[in-house]
Amino acid sequence: MLDPACGSGAFLVEAFKEIVRGNNAETDYEKKVDILRKQIFGIDIDKQALQIAAFSLYLSLLEGEKAEAIQEKIRNAYPILPPLINHSLKRGNSLVDDIFRDMTFDCIVANPPWGSVKKNGDEEDRRERKAMGEKEQNGEALPPANKESALPEYRNVSDYQRSQAFLLRVNKWCNEETLCSLIVNSPIFLNENAEDFRKELLNQYRVTHFYELSHLNKILFRKKVIGEIKINNKYEEVQIGASEPCAIVVFDKKEIYSHKIQYSSPKLTRFSESVELIHYTRKDVTEVKQEDLLKEDYWLWRIFVNGSWSDYQLIKKAFIKSDERFDIKCRSGIKPKTNARSLGNPVYRDLIEPKHFERYLITGQLEKFNWNQEMERRRKEEIFQGKRILFPVRPLESDRLRIRGVRVSENIIHKHNISCIKIQKNGFIVKNYAPYLALLNSSFLGYYIYQISSQWGKGEEKRSALRNSDIEKLPFPSMQRFEEKTSILTRLVEQIETDKKEGKNTSKLEHQIDELVFDLYDLLEYEKEIIKEFYQVNVERKGHVATEHDFQQYVNKFRNVFSFILADHLVLNATYRKSSNLGAYIAFAIGDKDEMIPEIKLDLTEDRQLLDIVKKKQLSQTLFSHRLNEDKVKIYTENKFFIIKSNYFKDWTPRQAMIDAKEEIASILKELPKK
Repeated sequence: MLDPACGSGAFLVEAFKEIVRGNNAETDYEKKVDILRKQIFGIDIDKQALQIAAFSLYLSLLEGEKAEAIQEKIRNAYPILPPLINHSLKRGNSLVDDIFRDMTFDCIVANPPWGSVKKNGDEEDRRERKAMGEKEQNGEALPPANKESALPEYRNVSDYQRSQAFLLRVNKWCNEETLCSLIVNSPIFLNENAEDFRKELLNQYRVTHFYELSHLNKILFRKKVIGEIKINNKYEEVQIGASEPCAIVVFDKKEIYSHKIQYSSPKLTRFSESVELIHYTRKDVTEVKQEDLLKEDYWLWRIFVNGSWSDYQLIKKAFIKSDERFDIKCRSGIKPKTNARSLGNPVYRDLIEPKHFERYLITGQLEKFNWNQEMERRRKEEIFQGKRILFPVRPLESDRLRIRGVRVSENIIHKHNISCIKIQKNGFIVKNYAPYLALLNSSFLGYYIYQISSQWGKGEEKRSALRNSDIEKLPFPSMQRFEEKTSILTRLVEQIETDKKEGKNTSKLEHQIDELVFDLYDLLEYEKEIIKEFYQVNVERKGHVATEHDFQQYVNKFRNVFSFILADHLVLNATYRKSSNLGAYIAFAIGDKDEMIPEIKLDLTEDRQLLDIVKKKQLSQTLFSHRLNEDKVKIYTENKFFIIKSNYFKDWTPRQAMIDAKEEIASILKELPKK
């Protein structure tokens, strides 16, 4: 086993313990020494970290050994501790030094450094940037004119990202049987400029599992202060943890043709947060062909963080129906400078902040800002002139996963926390922004942008931002094809703006806009159900446990779908059981129509023990892995069938009932004689 960025040896120690256990060598000291010398390898650039790694491995080797036995070996001049440093533990830079040449390993595990290699950093930084294609002039770093000067494996590394380089570098230590697992920063799988890297990764390896862990920052690698250190007579906090969300990539070198990757994106639940383990259900797992990820790079990597194949199909349909003649320009505003120096007499301009407006309406008193001062980033004045739509770069929880747009035409400036949209079609500036504001503020485009964004919804709130490049790809439909609907949208927007000024409730009008937008994109009923469920699960009922009413809605929809294969005189009756901590089930029984019980009832029979049995079995598998896979379980008895899942609302929505019922029908039809 190799860890090419072993640090203080956490992975090496755990690997050593696992190999010892797997070989039943806990009481065989000689065998443990042999395992340590021949099966545990590490590389790190830090000499002190390597020394700590060696010390930790020695402690693991001696664990369980009696003091008398150790003393006896010492008295007999026995080399009780095998040499590790400069043997199986090597000091060096894994990205540029040729370490463990011509060696391959059964397993490679690593949590390599994240982020870009520093520009104008130390000698090691310069070596790494040069290996990735940067050229030097007079001792100063220059951006690469091309990638010809890079080491071959780094030609597709973007932004000098170390984690990308490590993922490609480990190939030199792989054979066909090598299994690799690396913990990396997940944005490298979402950023636009990393497309070539992702393609090389998928062409070079067979990815077996991908764990997208953006939603678990609170319990994984969370930043926390562990102390203070004195630097230049000042005390600075020492933090551990990561500033970016993470992902785990598991891969090997086997054939990738027709191979399916198991892509898991677990969400943070109350249970997972309270016991700090990874908790996921079938809804969080998607199977995807590796060749599809290659082909649909921009879409699938982003959509699967929060969505599924159904979301991809719906989003792709909307994109295909968009009018390519639109040219959307999206620009953020000025970036003021701290303690800025005035450049002359003050020139005060109206400044709008996100707090000054809600959806469709400016509500607050605008501020005054001195335009004639130093700035970190100044913008051309034309950005702040003419008809346009403004929206906050960072959506708030109160925005409920919708864009908060407002249209303006006055000369108002804004900072980099607001972006503006200007639209042209066929080279001409759009005159009527009302229907486009309706589109932007609609539930559908809120859903669409959330799914395809490279940052919004892909980590903690401080990372959630709307990128200009994503907004510029918005799929606006052709308004000329829908002149009547466009006129209605305009009237609705004008009415909403008027009513909001008068303090009236506009929810019904906004709902009408949502329905019109669905029609503009030709959405079918089941596609509308996808969007409805999205807002229920992620906004209205986020993290909620299912209620009896939810189970009733689920049963009603399940019955409706399942009735297609039932004889006219038969019906489905249902009971349910729910744990306050973990799990729930619905039991269905087929009965005669005259025995129909419309309401779902609490199951008080002995069957309720099934829930405890299933959940105890699932919990028992978390002991070593710290992962709870609360997958759907189906149990069949002589006169009932049980669907057992988590107790969370997200698994018991009407749409999930449709999916479960269709799956049940398919399994029944599969068992029928072929004739």
